[in-house]
Amino acid sequence: MFRRVSEEIYRQIVSWMFQLRGYVVLNDRHFLFDACPEPTDVSKHRLTDAVHNWFLRRLYPRPGLAIFLDAPAEVLYERKQEVPVAFLEEERRVLLLKRSYAKTFVIVDTTKPLEQVATTINDLIYDHCRNKG
Repeated sequence: MFRRVSEEIYRQIVSWMFQLRGYVVLNDRHFLFDACPEPTDVSKHRLTDAVHNWFLRRLYPRPGLAIFLDAPAEVLYERKQEVPVAFLEEERRVLLLKRSYAKTFVIVDTTKPLEQVATTINDLIYDHCRNKG
């Protein structure tokens, strides 16, 4: 648990350092979405996991903007056949349950043309940064 928490704190400090310099910091996945269980699944863990989950939920800073790149599991499977469709659908369901972990959670449909998806994401980030300052 100490290793996980120390890594999470270190990465958050690095993120803050870049933000203080005026940079926009993008994470592939925030720790709250990656390491913390869904809100209804908290009682099924070891004590160390429960303490870690408490730390993430209560003390770890929430992302200001989370952009969920969404597509049906079948579409994701067609693009990259690494894991079964059922697994992809479950991951999608769980991530949608975690939307409360971010201050702003936006779903972007990635079945649209790439240029449209990229423009949507750029606009979301730009608007978020403009409204923050």
